[in-house]
Amino acid sequence: MEIKTLSNPPISEALLEIRFNPNKEVTTEKLEKFVDSLCSDFPKKEPVLNQSFEVMFSADEAPKHSIDVQPGGFKITNTQGNRIVIGAIDKLVVSYLPPYRPWPELKENTKNLFEKLLEFVPQNQIIRLGMRFINKIKLPLDEGFVFQRYIKTFQPLPRYDGLSSTLSKFETVVSIPLSDVGCESTIRQVAIDSKEGNGDFLTFVLDIDVFQSKNYDVNNWAEIWTVFDNMREKRNAIF
Repeated sequence: MEIKTLSNPPISEALLEIRFNPNKEVTTEKLEKFVDSLCSDFPKKEPVLNQSFEVMFSADEAPKHSIDVQPGGFKITNTQGNRIVIGAIDKLVVSYLPPYRPWPELKENTKNLFEKLLEFVPQNQIIRLGMRFINKIKLPLDEGFVFQRYIKTFQPLPRYDGLSSTLSKFETVVSIPLSDVGCESTIRQVAIDSKEGNGDFLTFVLDIDVFQSKNYDVNNWAEIWTVFDNMREKRNAIF
């Protein structure tokens, strides 16, 4: 069956994530050299911090807790503020905010940034690939508004005279195995009654996360771009 795609999809954020198995050779100093090499395209730089919280119990003393904050990498942003790259100890994230460009650009830019990262940072094993597309749609709350007219997966409300037939928030989370391509998907749907300007509307968020937890070493990293293509095909089938 042919999968139809929208010519102007309501994407508020699209990102690709490559997560690594951390090793001692990866340091924030090397990550900083990587992000600094991109400063002409991504002039804004800020640190990424890793936080951990520990609680210790003892029979003789009151509970003690400690908070540890360690540098984890860097987040860089372009001048327009709509292209973001995170280079961290354990991951590379490439995020596109509107305007969203066609898929080949996001994949090719991620591939170029991945290859650039390896020039500075000796990553040796990938443990997870992720693709996340967040769509935001505004549904007009006109007279006679029926949610099911737009979204087919809405959970019907109980019919009872004492209950309201309207809603102020709607949220579902569905997980789907995509075994034919060795991936999984988590689909989040959130609707919130909103007011903006002179009109009322329902903001509907469709958050599609497709991911694969699998180890790839330095000898088979070329395979991951085919995996991302497969993920995109499944994401298009979902929406």
